[in-house]
Amino acid sequence: DIAWLVVFRVGAGWLLALEMLGSLALGYWREYTEPKLHFSYLLTSWLPAWPPAVVLGLHAGAVAAGIAVAAGWRYRPAAVVLCLCYTLLFLTEETRFINHFYLYCLVAGWLALLPAHRAASADVRAGRVAPATTVPAWTRLVLLFQLAVVYSYAGLAKLNPDWLLAHPLSVWLAPKASYPIVGGLLAQPWLPWVMSYAGLAFDLLVVPGLLWRRTRPWAFGLAAFFHLSNVVIFGLGTFPWFSLLMTACVFFRPDWPRRTPLLRRWLLPRLPAAAGLADGPVLPPPARVRLLVAGLG
Repeated sequence: DIAWLVVFRVGAGWLLALEMLGSLALGYWREYTEPKLHFSYLLTSWLPAWPPAVVLGLHAGAVAAGIAVAAGWRYRPAAVVLCLCYTLLFLTEETRFINHFYLYCLVAGWLALLPAHRAASADVRAGRVAPATTVPAWTRLVLLFQLAVVYSYAGLAKLNPDWLLAHPLSVWLAPKASYPIVGGLLAQPWLPWVMSYAGLAFDLLVVPGLLWRRTRPWAFGLAAFFHLSNVVIFGLGTFPWFSLLMTACVFFRPDWPRRTPLLRRWLLPRLPAAAGLADGPVLPPPARVRLLVAGLG
């Protein structure tokens, strides 16, 4: 069922556009232009330090491309532009590295390869692509794999003495003691220890929990609590919302948006019921499809 991919396209496009709008509004874009010394990655040291006009252009291009991806308008070129804008900014300045920025580059690249514009899109309405109600299963599996890497490696990265001694969270939580309502809790000396080990356990166990149908609702509930608490304490821009969107889209059944009241009302006039879903043995795919899946692997 293509329903999950339509919801992911719309949500991801808007969130990726919003991330760059936030960078413009909050002045983060100046971190690419104002420092006198720039740090670049070893293999991308040939990239120039962009002048302000180029940095602003890359931000504006990502905003426009994100909105176009969400609308499914000239979808594939828009997804390519989105990926290029994010990736050029990502590779230009190493001090701006954030793991979710890297994830956004990769997901934008995946979107350029996925047929996410084959339903509820401007391209379908304009007749540029034929509508579809189903997608190949690998389209969901590559994104599931990508998100599983993020969660799992977040857990592996925490297996170091600093994290196990609660040093990072002790530093990060100290300035938050002045927060209204939750400030008193954030100032407690035991909280960094609890959060450090709870975060480690969550990152290492959430993917197995989401993969098993019986524990999936509980694992998703924990993921929602984890990401929303990050919103309250650290902010983190669009990343918590993007993670929840991607987690729901790739780990739950592909037709879950059709069973969600708000999304069902939006999808009903735009997406007919899925037809042609395989409920038995399927013929082997043609050679070109096997070659594509091998290349993606």
